[in-house]
Amino acid sequence: MPKVSVLIPSIRSEYLSQAIASTLAQTFTDFECLVADNTEDGALAPMVASYGDRRIRYLRTGGLSQAENLAFVWRASSAPLIKYLFDDDFMLPFCLAVMVQAMDRQPSATFAFVQRHFVSPNGGLLKSPAVLKNGVASLLDAATVIPPLVGRRNNFIGEPSNVLFDRTKVPEPEFLTEYRGFRLRFMFDVALYLNALAVGPCVGIGQFHTAFRQHAGQFSTMSVNPAFVAGLYEWELLIRGEVSAGRLPLPAALTGLEMIAGDYARFVDHAPELGIFLEGLPTLKARLQQGDTAVLDDSYRDAWRQVDAAIEKRVEARKLERTRAVTEA
Repeated sequence: MPKVSVLIPSIRSEYLSQAIASTLAQTFTDFECLVADNTEDGALAPMVASYGDRRIRYLRTGGLSQAENLAFVWRASSAPLIKYLFDDDFMLPFCLAVMVQAMDRQPSATFAFVQRHFVSPNGGLLKSPAVLKNGVASLLDAATVIPPLVGRRNNFIGEPSNVLFDRTKVPEPEFLTEYRGFRLRFMFDVALYLNALAVGPCVGIGQFHTAFRQHAGQFSTMSVNPAFVAGLYEWELLIRGEVSAGRLPLPAALTGLEMIAGDYARFVDHAPELGIFLEGLPTLKARLQQGDTAVLDDSYRDAWRQVDAAIEKRVEARKLERTRAVTEA
């Protein structure tokens, strides 16, 4: 059994070769690499086969949602440590070695994360934001991570490509897709970190070892992902959930809600269903200021179901468009 499973849930070939090549270039070699081909026609199979490396396994999924593909490849893996790598991102050569070493040194940690470069579509460096002390690996508990992560709506941990998980402590892929009984469509990464922090601390490594590619076709754009607006109201869910759990102080919660109000206002014309949550923010703030932390109540759940149903219609319409396009081609 390998020590690390590198999981590449893939939907396109444009950048996949660099993701695979960066995996094979790792100085740490005790890994398997699973490529989950989620294209409708299995178009990625020839590219994956061309590497001829026994550590690479090709999995045909096809037609799954992003969440389903993430969960599928998780379940198909065999190693105790899991490293996602999205098909448009890549690792630098010492990434796995540094992260595995950090996890070995901190056996209580549920996951480790490094700092990442932001790169352009052709791989050119755009920026390298430093959020941790340079060169230092620190054990971070929930009280340290959650207020800036959720209260400031600042995912300084980064995308799943930036994180190594201990599956013995974070055993279920549902940690990616569910949060406090709610099914997520977009904020898989932050929800996973919060779910994991409820189990144990994490390790932050102040070194740059991954690259996050910014381009027009990435999942976190409205033109590609019909559930993009879920990434707005799911932040509100995370705030409510962490307040309910007693892990998010009132000032941080109010700061986060102010930011969310601005997002709702900007996107409500595109997604009118957001108006339900926008109108409810003043009442939510008042309740929090009065010390009420039971804010995952039935009225909120009813509003969530209503908004989620509207998003589902948009997602199904996009699926129908893609099916029609494949059929006509």
